Amino acid sequence: MREEGAGGVKIEVLATGRARVSAVNPGARFDLPWDRYRQLEACAHAVRGILFAKPESTVLDAGGTDGALALFLPEYTVEVVKCGTEGGGMFDAESKGHDVVVATDVIEHLEPRRRAVFIAQMARACRLACVLNFPLPTSSTAQKIVASLTGDARIKDHIRFGLPYASTVWKHFEDMGFSCSSVQHTSRSLWATYQALQHCDGAAALTISRFLIEDAPDAPAGDCLYETVVARRNP
Repeated sequence: MREEGAGGVKIEVLATGRARVSAVNPGARFDLPWDRYRQLEACAHAVRGILFAKPESTVLDAGGTDGALALFLPEYTVEVVKCGTEGGGMFDAESKGHDVVVATDVIEHLEPRRRAVFIAQMARACRLACVLNFPLPTSSTAQKIVASLTGDARIKDHIRFGLPYASTVWKHFEDMGFSCSSVQHTSRSLWATYQALQHCDGAAALTISRFLIEDAPDAPAGDCLYETVVARRNP
């Protein structure tokens, strides 16, 4: 057992190459950057809508190696596994080994021709459903502005590879026997402003992050940054 990853979690490395995460202080989620909080909050809400009140269920966070998703799902068994950007973001997980497979901040960093491979890997690993969160293509202008101001390499990936279209993600899942739904959330205008503030003044950004988490309403229509796709395996 070892302490590492996001604040407030304990990570136990497993022999399978994955790690089991437990939330020792769920309140630490409020210390996450605002945009990360909103992504994980949306994914956790989707997971609860699939699993309802079955704490024996298992969730695999593909690519979320710091374990922060467990802060939002303390009642479930959460495991994490690394995803490389080579080979379509493949990860090591047995077929139908977890009830729900979640991926956030992953698919937009893969080349478009690799994304179907990653989606197929998620589908193979889940028993019930997959939850996939990514930035919308309509946020491309905001992404370019932020990349030019901050030089952030991960945001530059969004521009270099292009952002996924939900219709394409849906089709990949539907071709494998899943039914999909989506929700859009988080203001891209606020995100661009927050990213610029983070780059200029990290301490001020922490204060604003907590304010946005606790008090800012959801994005108005037409100003959404993220899409969360829920793909349920058909009976």
